[in-house]
Amino acid sequence: MIWPWRRADNPLARVRLDEEEARLRQKRDTLIDAVARQIVQRGLETPAVFFLEMNRPLTFIAGQTALVAAPFLTPIVHPRDVEDLARIMEDRANVDRLIARIEDLVEARGKQRAAAKAG
Repeated sequence: MIWPWRRADNPLARVRLDEEEARLRQKRDTLIDAVARQIVQRGLETPAVFFLEMNRPLTFIAGQTALVAAPFLTPIVHPRDVEDLARIMEDRANVDRLIARIEDLVEARGKQRAAAKAG
């Protein structure tokens, strides 16, 4: 039996879904930036980008795997954000955003090191 408040044709259910999507979009960039910073800070940019590129065709499964791997993700992501991260990583465009952010941070770190050596 489908509960009436969960049915897709229920306007209240659609409003709740729209609100959830808006909240997730707002949180997406913040969460992607935080994850990218933790990856670069720990020096894991190469394996992380390799893993993300390798699993790009399986983004939905990777997002679901994030829920299973939640205990291992807690050093990188706060436990309350793991579910949001899983939903964000289900979209291939967000995986591309994460890879781009990691690469931007690595490039900025390289410029800082070069400037420190020169100065």
